[in-house]
Amino acid sequence: MAWMTCQPASRPTIYRFVLYQDGRLIKFDGFQYVETRISQAEMDNFLSDIEATGFSSLSGDGDQYIENAPPPSFIDTWGGSVTVNETTITVTPGQSDDLVEPVTKTLDILENYKPANLQPYAPESVSLWVFLEESIDLGLANSTPEPPVLKWSVDEINLNELLTDLVTSKPKVISGETLSFVMRQVKHIPVVRRVEQNIQNYLVVVCPNFS
Repeated sequence: MAWMTCQPASRPTIYRFVLYQDGRLIKFDGFQYVETRISQAEMDNFLSDIEATGFSSLSGDGDQYIENAPPPSFIDTWGGSVTVNETTITVTPGQSDDLVEPVTKTLDILENYKPANLQPYAPESVSLWVFLEESIDLGLANSTPEPPVLKWSVDEINLNELLTDLVTSKPKVISGETLSFVMRQVKHIPVVRRVEQNIQNYLVVVCPNFS
């Protein structure tokens, strides 16, 4: 029913808002994913507020930007997409400051929608990226939590077998007991953690899997 993705420059895509037809809502609050379930009446009011912005009248073939928008600037910017029912609007990286009012108002509604009873998101599966620490620099995404380095037994999860291909960057999807172990360790998602295993340091990235 409603989706919003955000892709900051040089970062993986982040789903910031997902609303399913059955009322299940998952959103990123800036720290972690949270979820709840809203009633049909709440969903109707939410979608009505978006409809009132004029969002559904846009075609997405350029009319999402103001007239005579300047060329994209890739400094401190983001790209992504917003889908509400049958309407999808793509935001090109570098043009997020040049959106027309129906898009900006819709983004505000999505970002500020805070229904009752939001709880930490309990995923059925997650996307997992595993890198040798010396092979990649995640820049500002590098984390310094306590403890700064987790120590995982190979009996619980073999990180060497889960290494991410640096060419495709395609994540592994994990579920079941492996997912339960990872969530007990990282507590919330999305997250980047340094992990030591068999004297080797890894960077482990965990994000929801909405595919």
